[in-house]
Amino acid sequence: MFELHLVDLSKDMIDYLKDLIINSECKKIFFISANKRPIRFLEQRLDIDYLLKTDFYVFDDFVKEFVLKHTNDSVLYQSNLERYFFMLDVIRSHNHVYEALGREDKKVFPWAKRLSSLFSEIDKNLPIDTDTLDLSKNLDNIYIEMLKESDTILSNIKTLYNTYRKQMGNQIYGGELYRRMLKLLENVDLTDYEFIFSGLLYLSKLEIEILKKIASKTKVCFVLYSDNHNRNKYFNCFEAVELTVREIERVVKNVNRVISKEDSFMLPEINFYDSSSCMQEMEELSNRLERDFSEINKANEVAVLLPDESVLRLFLTNIPEKIGDNLNITMGYPFVQTNVYGFLIRFLDVIYRAEIQENGFKIDSDILIKLCDFENLIVHDGFKRELIDIKRCIFRQERKNVVLNGGFLYNLICQFKENVTLEKWRSLFENLLSYLIRSVYDEKDLSFILNANIALLFIDEISAKIEGVKDRYVDIEFLISIIKEIAKDIFIPFEGSPLKGLQVMGMLESRGLKFDTLFILDVNEGILPNYDKVDPLLPEMVKRYLGLPTYKEKELLMRYNFFRAVYSAKKVFLFYRSGEEKGEKYTRSRYIEQLILTKELNEKRRISIPKINTPFVYKKNTELLIENQNTNISHFSPTHLDDYINCPYKFYLRYVKEIK
Repeated sequence: MFELHLVDLSKDMIDYLKDLIINSECKKIFFISANKRPIRFLEQRLDIDYLLKTDFYVFDDFVKEFVLKHTNDSVLYQSNLERYFFMLDVIRSHNHVYEALGREDKKVFPWAKRLSSLFSEIDKNLPIDTDTLDLSKNLDNIYIEMLKESDTILSNIKTLYNTYRKQMGNQIYGGELYRRMLKLLENVDLTDYEFIFSGLLYLSKLEIEILKKIASKTKVCFVLYSDNHNRNKYFNCFEAVELTVREIERVVKNVNRVISKEDSFMLPEINFYDSSSCMQEMEELSNRLERDFSEINKANEVAVLLPDESVLRLFLTNIPEKIGDNLNITMGYPFVQTNVYGFLIRFLDVIYRAEIQENGFKIDSDILIKLCDFENLIVHDGFKRELIDIKRCIFRQERKNVVLNGGFLYNLICQFKENVTLEKWRSLFENLLSYLIRSVYDEKDLSFILNANIALLFIDEISAKIEGVKDRYVDIEFLISIIKEIAKDIFIPFEGSPLKGLQVMGMLESRGLKFDTLFILDVNEGILPNYDKVDPLLPEMVKRYLGLPTYKEKELLMRYNFFRAVYSAKKVFLFYRSGEEKGEKYTRSRYIEQLILTKELNEKRRISIPKINTPFVYKKNTELLIENQNTNISHFSPTHLDDYINCPYKFYLRYVKEIK
């Protein structure tokens, strides 16, 4: 039995899902969501009896646990890093492909990562009764411009994929999990179970087949937020829902539609703000929070959406003190944006470029000074003093090169210069990052606590990912390539509990949630929607040919997430940047243009958008101010702020003393 629930934006999805669980007559309920955040909201509103009868999952986690629980075979679940090395070996088994991609592991490794993602998508979209990729059409007839390496992979994609399928054996990863789950469902008894799926869009072929198979055994409720009142009659903002519904009803027979909507609704009050910089956006946001939302009692009262997670640090720097204790951040911060990652990459660069000489290691001063700039990150007194002394020596003597022949940095370079296994690299990183951690610390030293936790998270990530490949030998250049690739997938979790106060999250975290007041920053082209159009491996035409999701589907999904969030709120503040900043020209998003045009058509008048020019109305953080009569700084730009946060001493030299 398959019920398709289309819930209007005027309703609270969390309350709707709560009622589905409460009214279910089944002994056991599986709730599967597109993301974690709605699960937290739902758990908060359910009594203990219903929490005990319900298991909560994100779809990928549900599939993984189901396969590991019900399979009788001895299977090995690959970590991301294990998977990338596995794909590297697949490429190496075809020597002409390996040669064309660079004939060195460190050069081929990024392509192995891309091929892993591609094959996982193919796995989820292949018919369940085949393990081979059959390209019946001739791609030679399609004119496409692509990288030489991409052309090599595409020319050999059938052979590469079939080799990959044969060598997988008992290993499972990504799309293969869905294939296994569909086969396992044949022999699993689901009597007295009910499955509730929420917020899932653009399902793969295997995902729909899984839903179909479950529905043949028990009840399935598939729930989506939709616009049942056609709020925006001039544009189709919910095409993603229409396409998903159409595909489900094509594959799954006897789908029962349940349309849920309020008799009356009101369009949200939408306010637009034009700014010249990210800092101005933060100032206006902070002023409004300080003035109008110093007390936030409910979790669904006020939310700030940050489509670009890299501005989270700037947001936290400018948050009013009153809000600071009533804040719940539910988005991950990119590891590559942290000082810990900056320190690691600078250190590895020093190792790679250090020239071995009879009297020590010769290092370019420009390379070394970039590492010394992270002195404030170091808590080990000896190592910290050494970096400070090296920096002073370079400035005083204006040396082009420095020769190290003793000390902490010299000893670390000696260790890292060796060609060792990944397990040994892990222990070396543990030793290196120990200089950022101390056993006794002041609980008020939040900066240290954050950096220490980030360092520990990185070590944990490395430890978890290398288990199956820990005996692989890699040199320093290959190691740098590996670290850069896996660092892209690491995010610092800020998920808060209990739910309270101002909610801060990314666009994807907001799926399925409804807020009274909503602030969305950086609604610019390239961010909403982003410019993720160019795939270095496969052009859009080839993806379409292979039956894989293209940029069009991604853009429709971004559009749906944005307009669903906007139209489900009561009051919305949209910020965008215009003009140029750091040499980059900003254009307001097409989504803004659409909302402005819709508002003008509805109100039959031209609307003007205010330019943000508001000073701070609350006290700034005095730690960010430099009191110096001789400085020529009249204001702080985001570049000023980033430079100060990364290294106050460098900031002092560059902007206060104006040393080039």
